[in-house]
Amino acid sequence: MKQTFLLILLIFLIISGYSQTDTTVSSVFKNKFSEVSLKKHPQAIYFQLLGSGPVLSILYDQRFNKKPNGLGFSGGVGYIGIEGYHIYSIPISINYLFGHRKHFFELGTGATYISKLSVHTRGNGIPESGPGIFYHINAGYRYQPAKGFFFKGGLSPLFTGFSEKSFNPYFIYIGLGHSF
Repeated sequence: MKQTFLLILLIFLIISGYSQTDTTVSSVFKNKFSEVSLKKHPQAIYFQLLGSGPVLSILYDQRFNKKPNGLGFSGGVGYIGIEGYHIYSIPISINYLFGHRKHFFELGTGATYISKLSVHTRGNGIPESGPGIFYHINAGYRYQPAKGFFFKGGLSPLFTGFSEKSFNPYFIYIGLGHSF
């Protein structure tokens, strides 16, 4: 766990060192923390490992306003095939970005529909398959300039109910993609 945390911290430090011009900003910055209005709603498409997917997914994200921060949504599809199982997922989230310009703290919540198909059968010949829903909370760092390289990473606790066995508080996520 310490190695994972240090790796994520190192990635954050490297990415925060890069600077990129926001070419779609339609108003001039009055100071570092002023409101910025963009010509269009900030959007991103990215691949995510772990998190709401739950293993590998491709997602689309958009802000509801023409500002780099604030309320937005994400949705996508995921798939993993392993040891005779095919798991399909559809994660959907509402999120809020705190911050300015291109460095944000992301806080979100949502649900993921899962469909598991299996080549394995139970003792009666019926495949071990079925749908399900789990819920997630996202809390982490997001690097999203107006255009260009997109990165996000953090914690994504998963739960299916209200018992201790249906809750995983240490699930992480990492997303890489392109913002436009």
